[in-house]
Amino acid sequence: MDIHSLATDVVCALAPGVTGGRLGVQALEETVNHADNVGDLFKLLDKTAGVEKKLDNALQSHRRFYNSAPQRLQNLASLSCPS
Repeated sequence: MDIHSLATDVVCALAPGVTGGRLGVQALEETVNHADNVGDLFKLLDKTAGVEKKLDNALQSHRRFYNSAPQRLQNLASLSCPS
């Protein structure tokens, strides 16, 4: 039992007609914990999207390099072979 639940139980014991304080604190803690987990999930998704974008940029650079290879080779050949 944590300190918040204990404090709530003491308050509920002293206040007539007030019951279930510990259960309310536990439900609130579960909600906060769940919200924290959801926040962590969104952070992970943001990181994944960033990695995906970097990978896509790298693939595009590779395609541009590969597609321009014939022209670069032709330019190189014309420079290195005097006629």
